[in-house]
Amino acid sequence: MDFMTVMPVFESHRALAREKRLFLLAASALFIYALMVPMGWATETSEKIIAIRFVGNKITRDSVLRQQLTIHVGQPFNAAQVAASRQAIMNLGLFSSVSDSVKHTPKGVIITFIVHEKIYTWGYPLLSRDINGNISYGGQIQSDNLFGLDQTLKLVIKRNRPTNGGDQLQETLSYLAPRISGSPYNIDTNLTQTSQPQLSLGEGGDQGDYSQRTRSLGVTISRWLFRQGPSTGWSGSLGWSLSATHYQWLSGTKGLAQNSRSSGFSVGASYTDVDLHAYSYRSGEAFGTSFGFGATRRVRTYPQLSLSAYLRRYRRLSTPLTNLNYRLQAGVAWQSSALGPAYSLGGGNSLRGYQSGSIEGDAFFLANVEYLRPIFNQTRVRGVVFMDAGNAWPLQAIRPWNLYSDIGLGLRIAIPWLVKVDLRMDCAYAVGQRRYRCYFGTHNMF
Repeated sequence: MDFMTVMPVFESHRALAREKRLFLLAASALFIYALMVPMGWATETSEKIIAIRFVGNKITRDSVLRQQLTIHVGQPFNAAQVAASRQAIMNLGLFSSVSDSVKHTPKGVIITFIVHEKIYTWGYPLLSRDINGNISYGGQIQSDNLFGLDQTLKLVIKRNRPTNGGDQLQETLSYLAPRISGSPYNIDTNLTQTSQPQLSLGEGGDQGDYSQRTRSLGVTISRWLFRQGPSTGWSGSLGWSLSATHYQWLSGTKGLAQNSRSSGFSVGASYTDVDLHAYSYRSGEAFGTSFGFGATRRVRTYPQLSLSAYLRRYRRLSTPLTNLNYRLQAGVAWQSSALGPAYSLGGGNSLRGYQSGSIEGDAFFLANVEYLRPIFNQTRVRGVVFMDAGNAWPLQAIRPWNLYSDIGLGLRIAIPWLVKVDLRMDCAYAVGQRRYRCYFGTHNMF
């Protein structure tokens, strides 16, 4: 074979190689484009968002709503991100409903969010009586959207009258400011004063009557991981607390009570991804952990350490408007026995079949499960079947398999015109004690 006959063969191989390279290049570009489009990446031909508007927020400021958005002016239009922004606004809990309107124009897309505001300032009386005859009464007033900034101010005044005497007056003022001035920082403060006009102390021949007053202040500052966007995801917190108890001798033996002061710090991390739907239906999960350290001073100083964790999950089942919700909590504390147990269980927010505060210890575990389903063909009214299990133990005798439990039935009635308010009625049967307790409240248990 001479040289001239070989050359065309070489040329044809080179042309084939060039075609293969061009084909691979085009296929790679097409693959990258296919990946970019679902992620919402911009292309030169995409419609741009030219305006974002809000309608119906007569009290709530635009800045509060804009803070929650995952979209912004100048960004390519993406229907999924508009839906995510609508849900983020609903998750604030300030509105009974949130919808959106998308208008396409030759210049771009105009997006309008339509909200229906709830009643933000309201009050109601407090009255309860448990199976042992202990009575509690008072009142609560709160504003859930102070200055239109999603801030909450609440005042609670309550008097407790146990059957064994020793009336107690409790006054609590709390203030919550999320995303201060558009920052990722939240601040949560509470000031509480508890006073008891007459308290009998002592045993045997040493008996004395005293008055007692305790004042406490707590401040927690938390920060969302991301400065802009919905108030979901990871956050960290730093807390400080101070409490002082003062006794005044009235009669009998002196020196039976000692004034004390406690202070402490806590650090924590949490993750929140819970969606709020109409009539208080929820979905998603939240979990977190915290570590606390502090000291209580009486005659001497007693150091304290604690570690706790929680998990809450809200599962929307295939049956319409039906939920299976559960909460897990656990904690352990290291402190002097002179301070008494660190944790107590029992009552309407923990073990519903047992007397409030009747189960005590320095370590605890608690599980609550609720199955909720609409009844009477009403979306606002749900029946509840629940079960609680838990216990508290001394550190030297932790028995995780030894748990108290209860089962029960309840009712939830959503109040759509108030912020995060649901009428709650529960009746629980304590397994093993053969006793039942009923509770009434204005908020979900968790």
